[in-house]
Amino acid sequence: MPGEEKPGQQALRLFASADTAFSASSAGDIHVYYGHVFLKLPQNMTVSTNIGQVACETGSTVNISREPGLARVQIFDTPNSARVFCRDKQILMDKGQELLLTDHYPTQNDAIPEDGIGRRQFMVHDMGGNTTAVLDDFYAFSCLKNAVYLKMITKSKNDSDKQMLGSLLKFCAALQIASADRGDFFFPASKNGNHEVSQ
Repeated sequence: MPGEEKPGQQALRLFASADTAFSASSAGDIHVYYGHVFLKLPQNMTVSTNIGQVACETGSTVNISREPGLARVQIFDTPNSARVFCRDKQILMDKGQELLLTDHYPTQNDAIPEDGIGRRQFMVHDMGGNTTAVLDDFYAFSCLKNAVYLKMITKSKNDSDKQMLGSLLKFCAALQIASADRGDFFFPASKNGNHEVSQ
């Protein structure tokens, strides 16, 4: 559901799953109550959940998920580091990184869900109280391929969406090459019990 375009200004590109609930302030900031939201930002914006919020710069491409007990932030592209605020702490996120925030100590299924997305380089942060953060790299190609709510991007007839998809694919390829020395991505066990890895 793209926003309205004004002359000389790019519109907010927003894709959401059918079960998503969110609101937008008069300043354009977004609060996600539950569900999944994928955004291409035309300006500096803050996207928040009840667990934490992420401040992103103009041109950033970000994926936000909110489920019971957790929130997940995936940064595809950003001019500079995105900043996630939770309680009285801050975590910087770079391109190709994911941050999981939980209101409990995360389980393995929280950190590596069976969503078809590869992950690696996990770091756990105590955010205070019962809140925990897990920072990792995520395999952007696998996210675009397997996240059901992102498939609408590949099917969109909108010229701006097609251009955004082309830019995303080029970015994913460049990021994969630039970060190859960080190791293989880890996927959850498949039905045959084997764990998959991908470079």
